[in-house]
Amino acid sequence: MDIKKRLQTQHPVDRYGYQCFVLSFKSLPHIYLLFTVFSLLLIQSSQPVLAQEKPANQKDLLANPQSIKGKIAKGELDSSQIPDPHWTSDGCVACHSKTPKGKNLYLKKSNIAQGCNSCHDSLGNHDDIHPTELKASADMSRQMHKDFKRSLKSTNNLVSCATCHDLKIQCTAKNKQSQQLNPEFLRQAPYRYRTDFCYQCHEDKSYSRLNPHVQLDAKGEIVIERCGICHQTLEGLPDALSMDEVDFNIKDDLSKMCTGCHPWIPHPGGGMSFLTKVDDNIQHLKALPDNIRKRYDKMQKSSHIILPLEKGTGKVFCATCHNPHQKGVIKNTKAAAGAESENRLRQKNICGQCHNV
Repeated sequence: MDIKKRLQTQHPVDRYGYQCFVLSFKSLPHIYLLFTVFSLLLIQSSQPVLAQEKPANQKDLLANPQSIKGKIAKGELDSSQIPDPHWTSDGCVACHSKTPKGKNLYLKKSNIAQGCNSCHDSLGNHDDIHPTELKASADMSRQMHKDFKRSLKSTNNLVSCATCHDLKIQCTAKNKQSQQLNPEFLRQAPYRYRTDFCYQCHEDKSYSRLNPHVQLDAKGEIVIERCGICHQTLEGLPDALSMDEVDFNIKDDLSKMCTGCHPWIPHPGGGMSFLTKVDDNIQHLKALPDNIRKRYDKMQKSSHIILPLEKGTGKVFCATCHNPHQKGVIKNTKAAAGAESENRLRQKNICGQCHNV
C-alpha cells in the first residue's frame, strides 16, 4: 500500500493501539500531506527509543524485578518508581539472563506470565482486563488470526500476555518506529476500533460487550463472576462497611476500572474536564482539601450515605459520586445509596455533598 493510501485509512493511535486521531488526510492538498508525513517521520527520528538511560537504582530494579513486590510491601518503593523495561536497550535484563540466541530465550522465569507479573502484579491489572492461563477452545482457535494462534504454541495452548502482546516488537532496534503507532506492541496493530482487536480471536457476530453493572440473576442472586471484574477478593463484599474491607484488581487510580469502558468527556456538569489542568482547583480526581473534607464528613452523616474515597490516597474516584452496583447487591444502606438511580449518582444533589452550593 502506498503512503498516501495508508494515511487515508490509518491514523496515529492512542497507547492501547486504537485510533484516536479522526482527521482524514483524503481531503488535504498534496503539499499538506507531504508536510504531515515529513512531520511524523521527524517526530519518530527525534525520539531514539532504544538509547534511553535509566538511573542506577532503576537499572538494579530491572536486573532484579523479583525484588519489586517486596520493596513495595516494605514501603521502600511505590508503583510510580517501577522502571519500564519496554522499548529500551537496557530493559532486556528484566526478562532475560543473557542475550537470546535462536530459540533459546534465556528467560529468567519459567513462563511469560510470571515474567510479566514481576512488575505488573505490583502495578495492578491494566485497563482492559483479560483473563490468562485459560485454554483456547477449538472454536476460538479456528477463529484466531494466524499470528495470535502461533503465539499459543509456546504456552501449551494457554492464553497468556504474549497472546495479545507481541513482545519481540519492542525488543529490537529495527522496530523502534513501531512505537509511535503501536506503543503497547499489540499483535497486528494499529486498529481502528478496540473491538477490531477483540475480533482477532472472538466471533464478532456473537460477541456482545459484558455489562458489569448487571450483578443479579433472574432469581435475585449475586452473579459472583461479575464481581470479579473489579474486585480481587469477593468474600464479604455485600456486607462491607468501609473501603478498608474492599480489595480491587486495580491497585492505584481506581478510576481506571471505569475508563476502560466509559470514555472521558467534559465532566462534571459539561463544562470541566478532569484531563485539562488549566486550573488545578477544578480537578476532582484528587485528595480533598481541608475545607472540602470538613463539609464532606458533615454531609455524609446528615445525608446518611457513604461517599468512598480511594484507599491509601484518599482521592476522589468515579465511584465516590456514582454507585456502580445493581440495587440489592450492597446490604449496607449507606453504601447502597444511589444504586440504579439516574446517572447512578449516590445523592441527587451530589455536588452539595462536598461544595456549599
